[in-house]
Amino acid sequence: MIPRAARIAAVFARWPLLGHAKTRLAPAFTATLAHRLHVAMLNDAFAAMCASCAERRTLWWAGAPEDRKAFPAPDDFEVLDQGRGDLGARLAHAFATLHGAPDARVIVIGSDCPWLDAAAIDRAFEALERRDAVLGPAEDGGFYLIGLGPGAARCLPALFDSIPWSTERAGDSMLGSIRSAGLSVELLPEESDVDEPADVVDCIRRALRDPDGAEHTRAALIDMGLLPSRS
Repeated sequence: MIPRAARIAAVFARWPLLGHAKTRLAPAFTATLAHRLHVAMLNDAFAAMCASCAERRTLWWAGAPEDRKAFPAPDDFEVLDQGRGDLGARLAHAFATLHGAPDARVIVIGSDCPWLDAAAIDRAFEALERRDAVLGPAEDGGFYLIGLGPGAARCLPALFDSIPWSTERAGDSMLGSIRSAGLSVELLPEESDVDEPADVVDCIRRALRDPDGAEHTRAALIDMGLLPSRS
């Protein structure tokens, strides 16, 4: 039995198996470097969740083995499996599972946005106090965060049907689906994902401008020699 709480946060992530994550970084990045960056961004997502106001924290793996000792989740995270189907089916399953309490407000993030911090997650929970849904649009046309309040549970799983996943239309389509369902929605500021080599370049530029944030990703870039260390 999954315990009930009002503010529930979830990280959706692919199991960090060498050669099977961040494959779009090739050939600019070797499989080893892509894996290192993927793990760093996962740790930044965990850190943001741990510092947020979430009352429950969950990690939903895709492609995880039965033995997960190689990459243990933080102690206060419940670990679950995303299950089968496209991203929409897996998101619908997660939201339906976590919306077990009448007052549940559920936030789901990915692990591709290292600059997403606890303050942004807290803003998303605040938005769900006054709206049915909250969406964080990504610069590539997708979205880095989605949250649903109590009133949105009735729209599952249809809310995630017919979304063109992994395209530049996914974010707008998701927003349209939310509005078509008659749900109120609040948008968070646009953020950048790290999926392709050009995104890493943008991440380096941001790290040079901003001395704070993305601690684990920053450390990985320094270790790779792509970012100067702070003296």
